[in-house]
Amino acid sequence: MIKAILIYYIALQATYLFLILLGALHQSNYYRGILFGEFKQIHTSPLTLPISIVIAAYNEEKMIVDTLQNILQLQYPEFEIIVVNDGSEDRTLEVLIEKFNLRPIHSVNRKYFETQEIKTVYRSLDHKDLFVVDKLNGRRADANNTGANQARFPIICQIDADCVLEPDALLRMIQPFLADSRVIAATGMIRPSNGLIVEQGKIIHRGLPQTWLPLFQHVEYLRSFQWARSGLTLLGSMLCMSGAYTLIRKDI
Repeated sequence: MIKAILIYYIALQATYLFLILLGALHQSNYYRGILFGEFKQIHTSPLTLPISIVIAAYNEEKMIVDTLQNILQLQYPEFEIIVVNDGSEDRTLEVLIEKFNLRPIHSVNRKYFETQEIKTVYRSLDHKDLFVVDKLNGRRADANNTGANQARFPIICQIDADCVLEPDALLRMIQPFLADSRVIAATGMIRPSNGLIVEQGKIIHRGLPQTWLPLFQHVEYLRSFQWARSGLTLLGSMLCMSGAYTLIRKDI
């Protein structure tokens, strides 16, 4: 039994090492191919595909304001934000109403997916492209489907309610869709936020976690998202995409 476990362990680590080496090659090629003028063109072009950002929120009163402040500052020509309050039992909805000056609206959308009942749709008077959908609890997939039903734009971005994005995150994520019409989805690199200092939605300091357990988690995320999945991408064998941050074509 011990010998079998040892063989399994060695095979697993060898596979990880192989994927990390492939990922390093893929990362190197990616960064060499970046043309920052291209991102500037995407940012200013009226032809850039608009994006509907869907955020499923359940009991997120402590984080949701910071998340939205971060999203509202993204560098992108046109996007809307749809927060789906999935039957929260805390003050998530009340906090959103107070902070973003929400008012109920009458919304009519094509229903692609059957979902739990929508109680009210709100729109911010301060940010015309910020919407909040208050619905009965149906869990995350149901909330994401509700957001897809409400989305107006051809690309849907799904993120977690506690995510913090870099200012150019959407510009980088939309590039594969513009470069190849066959692309149906794209995902980004996810890292733990331990070590980040965020104020008013802006990242003002980046650092490593100060304790061992979060530091190990940070290293594991680097292995999993930045290196191993890059290696899988090079092999055309991506097995799964992060639910924390994904772009997908609405028609798909």
